[in-house]
Amino acid sequence: MARRLLLIGAAGLVSGTARAQDAQPANPAPDVSHDAPPRDASAHKLNADVAIAFGVDDNLFATKNGKVSDRFLLVQPALTLDLGGTAGGVTVRGSGEFARYRDHPSEDYDDAMLATDGRLRLTTGIQTIAGGSYAWSHESRTSPESEAGTEPTRFRRDYGYLGLVGKGGAWAYRIGATTTGLDFSDTPASAGTIDNADRNRRQFELGARVGYTLTRGPELFVQGQWDKRDYRRPVDDWGYRRNSEGFSVAAGVHQKVSARLDGEIFVGVLRQDYADPRLPDVNTIDYGALVNWTGSGVSASFKLGRSVEETTLPGASSYMLTDGTLSVRADAGRKLAFGGSLSGTSYDYRGADRSEFVIGANVWARYWFERNLFAGIDYGLAQRASNAAGYDYDRNRVFVTIGAQLSPRYGKSDASASAVRSGGIGGFYFATELGHGVLTTGLDGPRGTGTNTADFGGQGAEIGVALGYGQAVGRVYLGAEVSAFGGGPDWQHGGDRTFSVERSRAVDAAIRLGVLTSGKDIIYGRFGPSWTTYRTRYDYAGGSSDTQTTRIGLGAALGLEAAVGRYGFVRTEYGLVSTNDYDVVSGDGKVDNFSNAESRFRVAVGVRFAGNPIRDDAPADFSGFYAGVNLGHGALTSLNRGPRSGGFVLDATRSGQGGLLGVFAGAGLLAGRLYAGAELHAEVAHLDWNIERDPQGRIYSMARDHSYGASALLGVSVNPTALAYARIGAVRTQFDTHYSTSGTSVRDITTRTGIRYGGGLQFALGGSARLRLEYTVARYPGYAIAYGVSADTFRNYENTASIGFSWKI
Repeated sequence: MARRLLLIGAAGLVSGTARAQDAQPANPAPDVSHDAPPRDASAHKLNADVAIAFGVDDNLFATKNGKVSDRFLLVQPALTLDLGGTAGGVTVRGSGEFARYRDHPSEDYDDAMLATDGRLRLTTGIQTIAGGSYAWSHESRTSPESEAGTEPTRFRRDYGYLGLVGKGGAWAYRIGATTTGLDFSDTPASAGTIDNADRNRRQFELGARVGYTLTRGPELFVQGQWDKRDYRRPVDDWGYRRNSEGFSVAAGVHQKVSARLDGEIFVGVLRQDYADPRLPDVNTIDYGALVNWTGSGVSASFKLGRSVEETTLPGASSYMLTDGTLSVRADAGRKLAFGGSLSGTSYDYRGADRSEFVIGANVWARYWFERNLFAGIDYGLAQRASNAAGYDYDRNRVFVTIGAQLSPRYGKSDASASAVRSGGIGGFYFATELGHGVLTTGLDGPRGTGTNTADFGGQGAEIGVALGYGQAVGRVYLGAEVSAFGGGPDWQHGGDRTFSVERSRAVDAAIRLGVLTSGKDIIYGRFGPSWTTYRTRYDYAGGSSDTQTTRIGLGAALGLEAAVGRYGFVRTEYGLVSTNDYDVVSGDGKVDNFSNAESRFRVAVGVRFAGNPIRDDAPADFSGFYAGVNLGHGALTSLNRGPRSGGFVLDATRSGQGGLLGVFAGAGLLAGRLYAGAELHAEVAHLDWNIERDPQGRIYSMARDHSYGASALLGVSVNPTALAYARIGAVRTQFDTHYSTSGTSVRDITTRTGIRYGGGLQFALGGSARLRLEYTVARYPGYAIAYGVSADTFRNYENTASIGFSWKI
């Protein structure tokens, strides 16, 4: 996406274009330099800050099984010097990130960056910009290109740019050129050294954009870009010539809807041609979007884009990276700020049967107890779904931060720094909750002379109670909550050995951070520990085991909460929790490793003891036509049955999680408090599971691809700006299955029609904007896949949750 954004705004010319093959969510802390107040543009400006963080990473090496956790110390210094005035100037920047791990010093790293940016106004409306940077960095263990070394791969990156930005009348244009060099160090490994010299390269890019603003209308623009990628070695370690040239051409529209909302969208074509005829060229659709919204004390942005990224995977020319990120920030006065983000990233390799999808979530908070001193807390979650067995992972990172900045957060006489305004919502509350979700388990263990790596899972319901305390400060909501649940999902495996996992109870503690809508509804995120109890049964030849264990894990959730009447409230919430793995005896002195993760959707009805604020706002009109986009997460579960050697019949429930992106459009009518409507929807998804017996045995996987359908909606208005609804309808979905065994390999692509049902909560955000969080279950008829003289049967169902943003048309 970085190269697409180069053409979206002038700032893209200084943001860099190469991802260094490390695009996985890194759970970054917010840039504290953005919290400095604006100053006179004609003055020289110096700002420096330093942050020290103490944290825990529960999956240091980003693995599904055999997770390793560790504590770490981060030191993050930064220095910025601005010289010049309105006619031109130079900015010099430097920053670093230095990490030290307690138990795994091989993971320590020292990253640093030096950069300079210059600008010069040539005439009124025309300026030139130029600059460059040099960075010492490392490749994250979560990168799809990460090497399996005993320490992270180090690399150096240089970057330079030159551009011209101009505007005259209704016309605007941008021209820019960049050069990026990457130099990878060899990586120590248990069996020697991994040679990374074949990854060293230089990339050149030249781009331009021309736009024309219509009278009292949007800006229409066209943009194009050419790039050339030259590797220092003529061939890589596998004998492939990886040099390439490419281009992209697109047309789009930029619209400033109001003083608070603006955005743009473009669509075009993207092509990359490779020197080696064995490497497939890339020829695909290019698209991107950028939306920015600013409210009273709250701001949000959404970015979506695509790019062609480099790889040295044998036979693969590249991978298409498609990623979208939704970010929110809120400020309560000048002393308190918090924010969060949701992201989805797809990796689709060209020339190799490999695809991955990563869901990321991040929540952070900062409190300035002095103008130049702050403390904070950060939480990050990343979950990868891969079509290769054993490459999924769930990762949580949490750390507390203390820091100082030279530029003060607020002025000495700024009264708003200490003012605390109640948002009208506060005090203790109690709720009863009903939940439904999916438990997925990654199993890894010995089988014969090899290993078995497989995904299992199942769905189930839970019931619980929650007690918490919260307080609204302006538009910001802060709270803490404890909850306890009984019941939950389970799954079983039957065959030559029988085993199962059942979740019996869960106790959660969480911090809640949210923002209030104009109607006093709450949009919130939560994160914290979860103590989950699992019962694992295992019957094998010559024995059995029945164990119950409570595992601690970290989780995060997103929710919507609406006031009902004088004291009540209703909320919907969807979250992910992963726990540390454990071993279970599987016979002959061997063990299987179980790694559990859960998706949990919960509906709560509760009471606020201090009551709800009195409302006098006009009811929102949910009637009419609308269209929107949604970002979601869910699980594909398959009931798998088939014959196995030894006369056994396999009867297993397989499951895997992943993400989805969709669009929807519909119409509805609100009559009094009752709502009825109909909706069309379409989605692309990466929900899959897989199993691999290595070095011999069955290898098969299933992926849920695209879908489309229609639903009927019935709902009720719970307050003037919130609508609770249920839906039921038909959905048509494509499933892609790869199956290999005993010299036979088949691929089956089938489309099945199922029934989808569920419900959610929707908020009116003001004007024509709507936000909703919903959960649905879809069930599909069974079918068989033949291989040789045998066949396996599959019956699929899926559980998905999505956050959707829509506009009335």
